[in-house]
Amino acid sequence: MDMWKALALVMICLLAVAVGLRFTYTEAHAFQLSEEQKIFAINAAKDELRDEMGNSDYNITVQNRGRILPAAGGDKKVVRVVLTRENITLTALVDMDTGDVVEKSRMESSGWMAEYHHENQKRWGHQRLLGR
Repeated sequence: MDMWKALALVMICLLAVAVGLRFTYTEAHAFQLSEEQKIFAINAAKDELRDEMGNSDYNITVQNRGRILPAAGGDKKVVRVVLTRENITLTALVDMDTGDVVEKSRMESSGWMAEYHHENQKRWGHQRLLGR
């Protein structure tokens, strides 16, 4: 076998091992959410984002799987909750142990982007990923 073919075969094997390790790491740091946990995350996000939401009615999306993040005080289970209405998207990262929102953001689209976002809801950002 040619030396370059052997090198290419070794590189392909190393790539396969790296992909396998990455998949194992991702699956090991995720957990499936029950309906009770989803409701808990939604209520925590609504409580924290009450001022931003006002009296408006938002569409709420919760991921089916949460993430386990390593932290200084031990591993933390978190879930992302996404609230959308017209051209406004609110997101909250909820700590499932305490119910605290550890990260939140607000995005508002305007001009042609608001129309594009409204027309292509399943093809845009987080909704494309969560809508599967």
